[in-house]
Amino acid sequence: MRIICCIFFSIFLSLLSANCQLLDIQKSIVDFKVKSMKVHTIHGSFRLVSGIIKLDSVYHEDEMLVLHINVPSINTGMANRDNVLKSEDFFNTELYPTISFYSEQVVKTSENKWLAKGMLNIKGVSRIVEIPFLLTEKEVKGDIWINRLDYGIGGEGTFLVDKKVNISFNLSCS
Repeated sequence: MRIICCIFFSIFLSLLSANCQLLDIQKSIVDFKVKSMKVHTIHGSFRLVSGIIKLDSVYHEDEMLVLHINVPSINTGMANRDNVLKSEDFFNTELYPTISFYSEQVVKTSENKWLAKGMLNIKGVSRIVEIPFLLTEKEVKGDIWINRLDYGIGGEGTFLVDKKVNISFNLSCS
């Protein structure tokens, strides 16, 4: 009987310590900003984001951050610009409708601060990136800078758009 109680208590503790949740696609958003003509900043967002967050605050085992961004959901507030961004020259959403991130390692760096290291895949190009993020009770917030040319977004001929893009996210757990 004592062994059964210990097993039950052990399982109960592991359930309490694991923060494993699906993202709330209605409340999660990924924003981006990039300089244009070195004068003004273009702001945009991806409104359809899904994924899983699993963080173990006690044992620190099997942490995971998985994100899927629906690229056709891009919105910059200008339909013509959105259509250009969906075209072959930029995201080519017909061939590559999803941006994804799969963590290979997630570590707690301090109270409520984490670092996810993993593969970011955009337009069929995968690169290892590190994404620092803040965990609150129901949200994960963070940002990262990427070079859009590393992922074949826009190409060298689009010199009016800066190559550095800031991607920030506010992910709500369900």
